[in-house]
Amino acid sequence: MLEVFHDLRTFGTDATDQDRGAWVVRWVADPARTELVQPPKGVDTPSAACQVVLALPGFTLPPAADAAGGAEEEFESARAVEKSVRRAWLAQRTGSTRGHPTLVSHVYGHSQHGEIRARALLHNVLPLSAAGDEHRLVLDLESWTALSGWFGDAGSLEVWMRDSDLQARRFDRAWCLIRTD
Repeated sequence: MLEVFHDLRTFGTDATDQDRGAWVVRWVADPARTELVQPPKGVDTPSAACQVVLALPGFTLPPAADAAGGAEEEFESARAVEKSVRRAWLAQRTGSTRGHPTLVSHVYGHSQHGEIRARALLHNVLPLSAAGDEHRLVLDLESWTALSGWFGDAGSLEVWMRDSDLQARRFDRAWCLIRTD
């Protein structure tokens, strides 16, 4: 089970953010599941209660945000597909396609806020350490339901790791970004 504890105030844009204890990411192979998970000491979580997140899609699409700046037709097509997929997940969650199609929490895949800016930032705060290594989005938690109201209902908490750290299960080296862009 992947456990993420975050103060929900630190955006992850500064190379010293992790050193300040703003988040802890850990893998628990055999979770007890008999009690609520307590946050680790030293992490200033916004509440003592921890939430379970239901990750929905088994697939993701490259975000329309990454098509911005290119051909207008490509961007509009990407945005239409993105909206259609979000509406389908809205139906899965609520039983109806009516309402605003929101972001969804998911494991792996593409950032819903775009990867171009995130990867440029990660290059500075979480430099790649080996040839052929790359950054992987491990978890994307939307703030419409799972983190409702914490940093505006259009943001996400993203957990990124180097491929090499993920393969070695070094979750303590994960990097968290609050995305409101």
